[in-house]
Amino acid sequence: MAKQSIGLGAAPNDGNGDPARDAFNKCNQNFDEIYVALSNTGAGLNLPIVCNGSHPADQGPLLQDTNHQVLFGDAIGGNIFNVTGDIDLDTAGAFNVNETGDYLFFMNLNYGRTGSSQVARVNVRALLNGGQIGGSGSDWHAGQNDRLSKSTTFRLSLTAGDVLTVEIVRDSSAGSANDGGLFAITPTSSGWNPVPSASMAVSKINTDLVE
Repeated sequence: MAKQSIGLGAAPNDGNGDPARDAFNKCNQNFDEIYVALSNTGAGLNLPIVCNGSHPADQGPLLQDTNHQVLFGDAIGGNIFNVTGDIDLDTAGAFNVNETGDYLFFMNLNYGRTGSSQVARVNVRALLNGGQIGGSGSDWHAGQNDRLSKSTTFRLSLTAGDVLTVEIVRDSSAGSANDGGLFAITPTSSGWNPVPSASMAVSKINTDLVE
């Protein structure tokens, strides 16, 4: 519903404004929409999840300066949930947009390195329809078996048919034998699920209240 404005007339007491009952009815309807949107049961500003996924295994480029498309789930051990059909996540890590709209992406990557004594530098970027959007990120690891989890949130206005992907690369500037990538962590405590190497949750923004 678009915001309802109260008619004031051209001048005080000219008889052309909304009657008091109509005016307060508009107030109630405006407030009712806001309350629904902000409530846990509303379909507005509570940002319902439309798609999410997580990848349970290590992943990373096998060679330096070679791009690797980040996986956010797979057909065997990963978790992929296409909740509403607005966006589909495929097993290659691509988010395929089915419905035009504004979306929030909540991404977490678990960086690290193993083995080599050299510093590992892992760069990351997001691509829309094959072209990079925004700046690149970079993470450095000097210690063996270093692990660092990083999260980021970004908003995109997307059109049906758009495809969003994320890539990482082992940058050779850090050394000739670095072993950087994204790593899953298996807890030693019984009953705990693994920490995924990468995860993404997508929410669709309801813009009804700002129309």
